[in-house]
Amino acid sequence: MNWRSVWKLLGEELHELWTPQEGSWHEYVSTGAPAPALAQDWALGEAPHSDEIRDAIERWSIDGVWPGISEGAAYCIRMRLNAAADFVFLLSDRDYIPLPSGQTERQIARWFLLDWWPLHGRMFFATEVAAPRGDEGEE
Repeated sequence: MNWRSVWKLLGEELHELWTPQEGSWHEYVSTGAPAPALAQDWALGEAPHSDEIRDAIERWSIDGVWPGISEGAAYCIRMRLNAAADFVFLLSDRDYIPLPSGQTERQIARWFLLDWWPLHGRMFFATEVAAPRGDEGEE
């Protein structure tokens, strides 16, 4: 097990919960709002689904199966998976950064999805989404 295998797991789970539409892999697009505003909006949007999100991630981290969940909760989980996969990708070729000992890939992913997300992940992802893309404005 290494960071690349954790990244692969997160990416596979993201694709299990979401099928890209019209050839686009960008489900989350910038509205032009600054990253702190995006992060705050996402926190408010997640609030009604927080128990469902936590329960679904806890269940998945144990048996690898996503329970039936609402579209709102699924959207929020996809956002977390996307952010965690992007961050872990940055670690994927850093062999000198050790993985937590005694943890499975799903346990590490669970930590990113539940513990890292509210402290750092939401803002990390908001910063990514708020950043201008090279293809914006092209037609």
